[in-house]
Amino acid sequence: MCNDKKAIFKNDENQNIGEILEQKDPRSIYVLLHAFYTYYTTLMCLDNCLNNKLFNEKQQMEATGRIGFYLGKCSRDIEILEELIIHFSGIENILTGAGINLYTLIKSKFIEVFEKWNPLIKHFDYSNQPYNFTFKSFAEINTK
Repeated sequence: MCNDKKAIFKNDENQNIGEILEQKDPRSIYVLLHAFYTYYTTLMCLDNCLNNKLFNEKQQMEATGRIGFYLGKCSRDIEILEELIIHFSGIENILTGAGINLYTLIKSKFIEVFEKWNPLIKHFDYSNQPYNFTFKSFAEINTK
C-alpha cells in the first residue's frame, strides 16, 4: 500500500488490533488500513464495470454479490477503526494528515457505493460465505 509507513501512521502500525481492543482480531493496524485500500479499489472497479455495462448477466450477479460482500467487510472494519479512534483519543493519534486523507477518501467511496447499491444488496444472504467471496456458494442461496 505504501513504502513510507511513517507518512501514514503516527505510531507503531504493527500493533495488534486484538490486543488493543481485547478482541479476537489477529491483524495489525497496518493490515486494517491495507484492507480499506483493497475494499476501495475493489468497490471502485466493480461499480465502474457495472456502470459501463461491461458484464454479462452472470458476471453482473457476481459483481453485485461481491459489492455487498465487500461493503459488509468494510463496514465491520470501519467499526473497528472507530473503536481504535476512541481507544487512542482521536484519529490524529493514529494517522498522519496524509493517512487521515486516505481514510477519508476510502470512507467516502464506501458511503457512495453503499448508498447506491444497498437497495439491491440488502436482500442478499452471505451466511454461507468463507473469508473470501465465493460466487458458487453465493449463487446457491441468492437467486433472482
